[in-house]
Amino acid sequence: MLTFINIARDTLRENHQYDVESLTAIRFFPVGRSANHIEFFDRNGPALEADLTASPLAPAAEIAARMTAAGFEMAALPLRAAGQEYPLWISPAAITYAVADQPYGLAQTVTLRLGVEGFYDSVVTGTTPEELKALQTALRRTGRNLVAIDPAATANAMGQSSLFLFDPAALEHIAEDRGHELTLCFRNSAYLTVPPAPQGSNNLSAVFQSSASGLLTLPGTRQALSFRPGDVARFTPSGDDMIRFVRKREKNAASSGDFYAVFNNAQDRDNALERLRQTFAPGNIWPARRFTV
Repeated sequence: MLTFINIARDTLRENHQYDVESLTAIRFFPVGRSANHIEFFDRNGPALEADLTASPLAPAAEIAARMTAAGFEMAALPLRAAGQEYPLWISPAAITYAVADQPYGLAQTVTLRLGVEGFYDSVVTGTTPEELKALQTALRRTGRNLVAIDPAATANAMGQSSLFLFDPAALEHIAEDRGHELTLCFRNSAYLTVPPAPQGSNNLSAVFQSSASGLLTLPGTRQALSFRPGDVARFTPSGDDMIRFVRKREKNAASSGDFYAVFNNAQDRDNALERLRQTFAPGNIWPARRFTV
């Protein structure tokens, strides 16, 4: 369903209609080389950039308010650094994960890592407790089935999280390296890395593996690997014990790169190739989206 609103400054004289349902983030630069510039993002990436000095568009905060009034809530999560604030609004419906560290400093602010479809700057600094609470409330209002991880289970070499939420339906790739660091790829979002616990293992590997659905796990690999079959463009053996995969690229989306599966031996690799041939046999896989390869 398309929902257009007028984002012009003077709605009586100007008419600039925008489908607000497609928007996932709005960013505004008050100072610097991009001063007075506004950027819009949708699920495929950057969608529109304008200089508000010369453009008839409304101020960024007013556009976000109009979207919320139209039923498409935007959560205010400004970036704060070096005494400067950079306004940012995020659509809770487009968030694929949210990870916050423990509060620090006199202001008790947190650094927030966000997965937002089409918006790839995932680190938001200086988030206040009130803003974090408002974000959690907005996420609950979306009615989505987000998985909340107990903060006690998130302890790793970088500390413990105060909030860890993710959307299992958006999780498309799980890989664990030899040092037990997890790399998680979410739909059209910045990837997320999860370091191991101080004792060397990763407490969260099983949580992600059990929560995700529709992922293919290849047995016989040296490190755990799961991925969504429909995201693979091609694969080929490499050496005696590896398979190289190339991902499909969505138009305008950031390239998420190739990945490898390393097996215990050549026989395990060959068994995996046979399983892949069966998985990708005609009629077994039908991509849910169209890609450019």
